[in-house]
Amino acid sequence: MSDAHPIRLFSDILFPLINFGIFSGVLIYFLKNPIRAFLQKRSQDVNLEHQQAQGAYEKSQEAFQKMTQKIKGIETEKEVFFQEMEEEIKLMEKAFKNDLQKRLSQLQQEYEQRTQEEVRKKMLEIKIQTIESIIQETEKELRQKLNQKLQAQLVDECIDQFSKIRQQRGTQSDVSNQRGTIFQSSH
Repeated sequence: MSDAHPIRLFSDILFPLINFGIFSGVLIYFLKNPIRAFLQKRSQDVNLEHQQAQGAYEKSQEAFQKMTQKIKGIETEKEVFFQEMEEEIKLMEKAFKNDLQKRLSQLQQEYEQRTQEEVRKKMLEIKIQTIESIIQETEKELRQKLNQKLQAQLVDECIDQFSKIRQQRGTQSDVSNQRGTIFQSSH
């Protein structure tokens, strides 16, 4: 029995293995060309896909580099633009301040001129009023003096006429007495 056991083991293991080897050999013999064609096609497809992926990767790398260069260019343009705008703003601010200062100085000059003109007008009005009041006072004084002189002349003329009349009558001493009393009463 011990001999039977290894034979059985041989027939149970070896025959199925030989059968499997023959089956696999026949299968490989008949399927070798289609499998080889399939594997070659698959290899070509994988290589093609790999090449396409490599090409796409290279194109995307180029596009990425171009975009990064464009972005860098845009960044530099942006910086230059901001610098130019900052300079322009400073220039505009300076020009605005200069214009504002000029306008303020013009307004100040105009205000000073108007003020001086108003002061001149007021001074002229005050001078005119003062002169008019002086003229009026002087006129009053002159009229009073003229009235006094005219009255004195009238009195003198009257006295002279009276004295002529009296001379004609002959009493001149009475006239001079009258003249002194009339002249004193008029002053």
